[in-house]
Amino acid sequence: MTTTTITNTGTTPVPVKTDAMTWECFANDLVVASETEEARLLRAVPTPELTAERGTQAWDDDWAAQYHAGIKRRALLMKFNARLVLEVGKALAAAVPTFRSLDVEYQGSGDSGEACDISVFLHRPQRFDADGKPRWATHDENQEDNREADAAAALLPSELKEWLDETCWAIAYDRHPGFEIDAGGFGQIVVARADDDDLTSPLQLTINHTERVEQSYDEEVLV
Repeated sequence: MTTTTITNTGTTPVPVKTDAMTWECFANDLVVASETEEARLLRAVPTPELTAERGTQAWDDDWAAQYHAGIKRRALLMKFNARLVLEVGKALAAAVPTFRSLDVEYQGSGDSGEACDISVFLHRPQRFDADGKPRWATHDENQEDNREADAAAALLPSELKEWLDETCWAIAYDRHPGFEIDAGGFGQIVVARADDDDLTSPLQLTINHTERVEQSYDEEVLV
């Protein structure tokens, strides 16, 4: 078994959206970067050939080397793609000063699953009454806040939303492989500030994951 060391200098550059770049161009750069990094990892962590005779210890060792090479590539690609998703959050934060978070929800059960909802949340303004005391927002104010959040989400073109859907599902699955089996599970991949109360704190990507547990009971005669 051979071990390949991957250096940071060889990692594919992460695209950064500039003011002059359209969201469509940014989406294309993200796709290209992910595909380029995947191809680079195939070269950097090659799949060893099965050259030994089947049924021998050498064959078992070669198969294990293939298996672990695949795991290593997927883990490294998952981390790279997570950095790309983080850049989407950074681009939204730069475009929308009141940006709070980018949430991608996913769920799976019965051996299948998908990322099903992409939302952008904004910091809602603190409102005060005539005496200077904090008050709840009115229905109309809530509606206006929702319209602003929808407008922020609308910045993401369909191509970028499709990429987020596929990429975030892959990240969730690589982090929790097999979670969609039987009862399944669900969660969110979130880009938000490390300190929600500090608008100067850096953005980070987190995953909140929940798995359902099935319980069964033997037939019991009650009467």
